Amino acid sequence: MYLDLPTLIWFMTLTSFTLGAAVLVVGWRSRAGDGLTAWGSSVAIQGLSYPLFEIRFHDWLGLSIVTTNVATSASVALSILALSQFQRSQRPPPANWVIWLPVLVCGIVAGFTVDHHEVRNELIALVISAQALLLVRLAAHPISSGRRERSRSLLVAGSVAMLLLLLLRVMMIVRHEEWIDENIGVPIGLQSYSYVFALMILIFNTVGFLLMHKDRALEIQ
Repeated sequence: MYLDLPTLIWFMTLTSFTLGAAVLVVGWRSRAGDGLTAWGSSVAIQGLSYPLFEIRFHDWLGLSIVTTNVATSASVALSILALSQFQRSQRPPPANWVIWLPVLVCGIVAGFTVDHHEVRNELIALVISAQALLLVRLAAHPISSGRRERSRSLLVAGSVAMLLLLLLRVMMIVRHEEWIDENIGVPIGLQSYSYVFALMILIFNTVGFLLMHKDRALEIQ
């Protein structure tokens, strides 16, 4: 099935911004530091990464490469921050440098590999995979029981799916380097399907995170 990448980009932008705005509205009306504001910001920044990718079609390849990769990494970092805030009473949060250093690394790598698409895609996918692995570890611990365990399992599953998608993307690029489109720096078909699965994972993770808040509220009552 053919997926038109520019159309898909704007659909995903609208969906992500709408979802992010909804979470932010809830976050502003809830307790500070419960992670909802950070999570909503994560979703919104993920939405921003799509139009930043789209400017590659307008001869702004270098700017697009750096900003897209920084935004994607920052989105995962904010998800880690949100989950850390949510469960700070159950385990110490990661140090700030652990959360934000990968974002800086992605920006540096993207800046120095603008003309080396395969190398850049592999290195940045590995950095974001490390972020996804940290998100998996945070989501999987501490283990609880009952409803909270089921809602947490959604976030664990989504985080694992993110990790697998990144690793599969690296494998596909390594095996099919000739697919890479020099105008946008990645294989168009691979990018289209990556975006579709990324949106599914984003929705899955967000629903899981919101249900974790709901289950905690029910336990407090």
